[in-house]
Amino acid sequence: MLLKLLGVSGEEPEQPTTETMHVSDITMRLEIVIHGKNTFTNAVAKVTIFDVDTDGNPVNPVKGATVYGTWSGATSD
Repeated sequence: MLLKLLGVSGEEPEQPTTETMHVSDITMRLEIVIHGKNTFTNAVAKVTIFDVDTDGNPVNPVKGATVYGTWSGATSD
C-alpha cells in the first residue's frame, strides 16, 4: 500500500511511505441467481489482510483495504 500524507496547508507534504501487508486468507464462492430463463453467476471473494511487524509476522487485521483481482475459468456462457 502506498500512503501519501498531504500535510498541513503551507507545509511540504511528507514523502510517500510503504507498509508491508500479508494476505492471511481468501475465501471464494459463486453466487447464482436465476431470473426467468436467465442465470446470472457472480464470483465473490472475501480477503483477510494483516499488517506485519518488522520480522514479517502478521499483527493486526487491516480494515477497509481495497483488493483488486480477476477471475477466469470459474464459469462458462
